[in-house]
Amino acid sequence: MSNLLKSKFFLGVMIFTVIFAGFAIANTASASCDLGSTTLKYGSRGAAVECLQTTLEVTPVTGFFGNITKAAVKAFQASASLKADGIAGPMTKAALSVAPTTPETTTTTTTTEALCPNNMTVASNCTTAPAATTTTEALCPNNMTVASNCTTGLNTVSTSGEGSLTVTMESSPSNGTEIAYSTTKGVMALKVKATGASMTVNRVDFNFSKRAWLYANNASLYDGSTVIASRDLASNSFDEIIAGTNYRLRFDGLNVAVAKDTSKVLTLKLTSPSIISDPNTLVTITVATDSVRASDATGLVSYEGVADTRTFKIKTATAGSLVASLDTTSPKVGTVAIDDVDNTTDVPLLVTGLKATGSDVNVTEIPVALTVVTGGTADGVDDAVEAVRLYKDGTSISTATFDAGCSTSLVCTVTFSDLDETIAKDVTAKYTIKADLKPIDGTVITANTTVQATMTVGSALIAEDTNYDTVVPTGTSIGAAQHLFVVAPQVSLVSASKAVNPGDPNPLTPVQPVLTGTIIFKVKALGGTIYLNRVDTTTGTTRALLNGNGGIDQGSVSTDTLTATTYTVSGADAVTDGTNYYYTITDGQEVTVTATGYITSLTPSGLQQVRIEGLQWGTVVTNETTRAAQTPITWGFDDFHTIDELLAFY
Repeated sequence: MSNLLKSKFFLGVMIFTVIFAGFAIANTASASCDLGSTTLKYGSRGAAVECLQTTLEVTPVTGFFGNITKAAVKAFQASASLKADGIAGPMTKAALSVAPTTPETTTTTTTTEALCPNNMTVASNCTTAPAATTTTEALCPNNMTVASNCTTGLNTVSTSGEGSLTVTMESSPSNGTEIAYSTTKGVMALKVKATGASMTVNRVDFNFSKRAWLYANNASLYDGSTVIASRDLASNSFDEIIAGTNYRLRFDGLNVAVAKDTSKVLTLKLTSPSIISDPNTLVTITVATDSVRASDATGLVSYEGVADTRTFKIKTATAGSLVASLDTTSPKVGTVAIDDVDNTTDVPLLVTGLKATGSDVNVTEIPVALTVVTGGTADGVDDAVEAVRLYKDGTSISTATFDAGCSTSLVCTVTFSDLDETIAKDVTAKYTIKADLKPIDGTVITANTTVQATMTVGSALIAEDTNYDTVVPTGTSIGAAQHLFVVAPQVSLVSASKAVNPGDPNPLTPVQPVLTGTIIFKVKALGGTIYLNRVDTTTGTTRALLNGNGGIDQGSVSTDTLTATTYTVSGADAVTDGTNYYYTITDGQEVTVTATGYITSLTPSGLQQVRIEGLQWGTVVTNETTRAAQTPITWGFDDFHTIDELLAFY
């Protein structure tokens, strides 16, 4: 009996003895009925289908072209060296008209087996189940359900009839999917739908137009969001169908259950390497009409698919760039109190931002220029600076190496090397540079020494983008000079406001407008006690608290001058001994100064502002004139001014 005929018998068990009794005899019978003039395929009905089933010995003969008939057509086509697509067209019909059946061998049976309840005979490779079985039953060796008296194992299945699977291509992912280096992305999605009965997808084939292992190092198949199969790709992961143009990747051993009248989406995702030799090359993936293998509960296997393709390419990442900028939290020019015996540690000099654009950027080396200005005998940066550290998110990540010039020059470069700082695309990473400063000894390093840090951009900062190309940063990040004292005042702005008296142009002698500016700021003593001059109404500006034209000056746009000033200090007691007039501020104490200046328009109309230029102070009790002659603090007052005002002139 031919294998084809064996596959159509219902399963049962019988007593038989195998005896070789003869030799193969060819049967040359051809189709004796009308196969019709139309192509017969899955879903076809009618007399022509009955003729096809009779010719192929499909039982029962129903006149409906289902999966059993399709499997028989495929088997015949394969034996006749035709394309095995399960469709009976002109060539298949012509072959059926003259085709002999498969040669047989006469046999007699002598082996004893049990019988199924419906007394159907069974072959050990069971190809169908007894009718109307829907409960928990035993399995034949090929996992087909047979009857409850079979003893090969139990399984709950539904044999509600023949099932079929429909495969369609989802619109997304679409053609031209771009996969960046070292990323995973979907490249194709297949929608599988079961009809007639539940189906199980066992295998899916994908054919690539190029050697796909050169473009991806992993392929994974997803059922929705769940990975159902994953393959690390190499040349031996593929079957070479046509050298150079067709390589098949097979996901076998699947067990994707698709319930009757429901659908699932199977998505192929690829993971790209970190770099490839020919990026931006388009690769085509094809799914043929028989690329998906599935089976129903009766064990009938079908091959389905969709003649469609999708394309993808491994995209070269956009060239990266890096821009340096001064962060808003970076210290402004100011006063720092340091020790006169021991090092003062972690003094902030600069907060800089590095922003990556185009792609991620990896930074491995950051140089920083240090500048020291002193009235002492120091001849190298290392006379004033002991160490420099780089901080990120409050944690020290590197200590700088001093260049050789730091011992002989007051301007030199220190370098943070062996970094591994990856800055994500469109993200600004913030870095803080802090220094350990040596003590002011009055000889090598004197009071009012300044230290300034600047991030060096350009080719000195070493960085690479995701293409492993060198990135040359742009931008600037220049820190403000920090003035070093053992004892000194620290100033901070509270507010600056203005008011305008418009004057009167009508009198014979016009009354000119007057701008009144009020600036409130705080003064804090650092490192010890400081003394501020106190205004003495009998001597006026000679004993002024503030520096420059009585301490308040007009804007430089026009030449009008201050016509009056007033000062008040709250938070400190005024001291006078008949000779000296001053305010005492002890270490850590903070006072509030309110300064008011008046500008009367004396020239043609122009922009005016009232501003603070500096602060007179001292560390010893002496007369105001002596303190006024000392070097004032003139830094840190950039924002201590009113908004420009256009004053009219009558």
